Amino acid sequence: MLTLSESQRLALLDHPSLRAAEARVRQAYAAELRLRADYWPQIGVAAGMDQPLSLGRDGEDGSPLFSASVRSSWLLFDGLMREYRLLAARSDLDLAEASNDEARRLLRRAVSQAYFAALLAQLRMAIATQDTAFNQQLLDLATKRLAKGMASRSEMLNFEIRAGDAERVLLESRRDLAESLTLLEILLSSRQRLSVTTTALEIPQRPVPAVGEEALRLDLAYALAHRPDLLAREAAIQAARAGAQVEEGSRWPSVEAVATYALTRQDSPRFSHPRDATASVGVQIAWDVFDGGVRGQRIAASRAVVLEQLATYQEAVLDVTGELRQLHDRLAYEQQLVERQRKTLAAAEEDRKLVLALYESGHVTVTRLNEVQKDFVLSSERLATHQVLHQQAIEELRIAAAVDNPIPAVEDTP
Repeated sequence: MLTLSESQRLALLDHPSLRAAEARVRQAYAAELRLRADYWPQIGVAAGMDQPLSLGRDGEDGSPLFSASVRSSWLLFDGLMREYRLLAARSDLDLAEASNDEARRLLRRAVSQAYFAALLAQLRMAIATQDTAFNQQLLDLATKRLAKGMASRSEMLNFEIRAGDAERVLLESRRDLAESLTLLEILLSSRQRLSVTTTALEIPQRPVPAVGEEALRLDLAYALAHRPDLLAREAAIQAARAGAQVEEGSRWPSVEAVATYALTRQDSPRFSHPRDATASVGVQIAWDVFDGGVRGQRIAASRAVVLEQLATYQEAVLDVTGELRQLHDRLAYEQQLVERQRKTLAAAEEDRKLVLALYESGHVTVTRLNEVQKDFVLSSERLATHQVLHQQAIEELRIAAAVDNPIPAVEDTP
């Protein structure tokens, strides 16, 4: 028996989309560590040899000049650009982590959709199997009655047509189940082989959540605080604001402490201190006083990015609000439809028993029997459909509100 929870757990173990999202988290973390290095002194070493050439003029080539040097620099002030670059990198890391969680949430939803599609096809296949058996039983009965002269050939052909049509529905349901199981197997990264004949699914029995305006308000508040896609957009806003502050910091001069130590000698790299050595220490100040308005346009563009991210976040909040309201409405209606269809199916089943008994005693025609069997099959299919849609609405509401978003344990891989 493959349950919905087990399907989601298997999918979350090692899906390629999750590996890609985790790799983006590692990239963002490495970018943050790289920016932290800007707070430390930078030390560089250089060595070389220059050979003067005569280029065909009279005389020989000059003596080679050997050199080696060490340069150290330390950025003391840059208008807080370092701080805001690091803040932007941290926000990018938060965005990558939230996007990783969002990839998990979307994968859960995709698995649940594929699972419920397969489950509905399986239930329809079971109903078609029962319909086929029922019509085959009536076909056998009509054949015997025809042999005794108690029924017409048209009556027998009627049940043969009904049995054939039921087999057609059965084959179509098997085809739909096979397609749905293939999609589900892909989402599970082929960790479990699924087939029409060996895979059994069951209707989940999730607790039915409350519906109504108060429940919607609570779900929306929880979603706004926990949904990964909204958290990712909040991180994008923070990163955009930090980027704008970086551009603002370019208005200020940068101050850097510099120290160098160099050795130079002709003919030989065997340096001697202090004869071949030079050293210096100093402070360098750089200030872009005028750039033709380029800096101002960069600042304006960065502020516009902040406005764009804010608007995108507000649009996402509206989408989440609408999604939750739709799911609440769907859940309320599906709950009523399941209750209504159970009563209809009970009535259709009782009516079929009564008409079947009357048909066998010769008191009703085959037309009436066809009608009650059709009513029974349609009622069975509708009940199965609404039961699946009801549980699917519960699951999608849990996922949309970011409730119970599991983090799977890491599985050892060979």
